[in-house]
Amino acid sequence: MPAYYDIHTHSSNLPENVVQIRSLFPHQLPLIEQHSGVWYSVGWHPWHFDENNPDAVFPILEQALQNEQVIALGETGLDRNIATPMDHQQNILIRHLDLANTSGKPVIIHAVRSYPDIIQVYKNAKVAIPLIIHGFRGNQQSAEQLLDHGFYLSFGAALLENNDVLEQVFRNIPSEKLFLETDDSKIDISQIYEKAASLRNLKLEQMMEIIESNFKTCFAK
Repeated sequence: MPAYYDIHTHSSNLPENVVQIRSLFPHQLPLIEQHSGVWYSVGWHPWHFDENNPDAVFPILEQALQNEQVIALGETGLDRNIATPMDHQQNILIRHLDLANTSGKPVIIHAVRSYPDIIQVYKNAKVAIPLIIHGFRGNQQSAEQLLDHGFYLSFGAALLENNDVLEQVFRNIPSEKLFLETDDSKIDISQIYEKAASLRNLKLEQMMEIIESNFKTCFAK
């Protein structure tokens, strides 16, 4: 049976038959360990952009990408619900994208009320690496705009909230652009897979095979 792939989690627990990408902040790099079934993404979260000097943070991120266990940058992105000026957020996101483009590693994106902004930064940066919108909760129009630019969309615990609009969006996403995640929830990733399979009228194992294939394509693993 295929494994469950949890594309974005902050958990330090590894359930049986699960492959995780654990999201770390720069100061958490000592937590990286060589462990079967565990990969890492490392990034500067928008909520922390005002706490450090970019010239101090990016050398740390660049060094982290040399670790074979680090297969992505992020989470990073844009958040219109915080006080940090949008131009400052955009500049830091651009630096992440430049670093990702150099390393060839995908970026896991935090986006709050900022899908059009994310798309514009992506277009301006002219990068050639995959971007994954984690915890997608947008409408069909937002989904289509992101998909038109090659983004992957990752769905999490919100799928369990019986949100008719989000469920319909999820049904319409091309299989090759889907990911699933737990983020910071306490929900078992298998519950999200079960709901995802049900929404698309698939067997659980079929959904697991789809996500595993996408993981191998996106992260070259």
